[in-house]
Amino acid sequence: MQLDTISRLCAYQYVHDPEQVAKEVIGVKLLNKFKCTNGKPLTDRYLVDRLTERFPWVRNVYDFTSGYVHFSEHQFFDAVHSVGSEEERTVHFLIGRTDEKYPETSWEELPACFNHLNLILEEFLATYATQKSKG
Repeated sequence: MQLDTISRLCAYQYVHDPEQVAKEVIGVKLLNKFKCTNGKPLTDRYLVDRLTERFPWVRNVYDFTSGYVHFSEHQFFDAVHSVGSEEERTVHFLIGRTDEKYPETSWEELPACFNHLNLILEEFLATYATQKSKG
């Protein structure tokens, strides 16, 4: 969710009049109805692609985690512990406090990613503040 937020905030750097776009988005116009200065619509895919140009890890993280933000097979299959034979047609789920599928070290990526996104947000806000003080 943080990645969606950051990519959408960065969209305001890609338009001619960010304040007008912000006013219209607050007024319920969808961000993907606006176009970048190069004429491309501000779709989620485009925004993630733009962010990926500067931060190459973004596309992989977005593709992998969007299945958890929007209901998908990730949420189902990650809980599958085992599958019985074709004749049995059984599926066993494992839901608990411990994660047996992923090593503990993989959980270190989550806060590292979140921290990097906060740095991107900080950069975005600093750029906005600079632009506001000039204009």
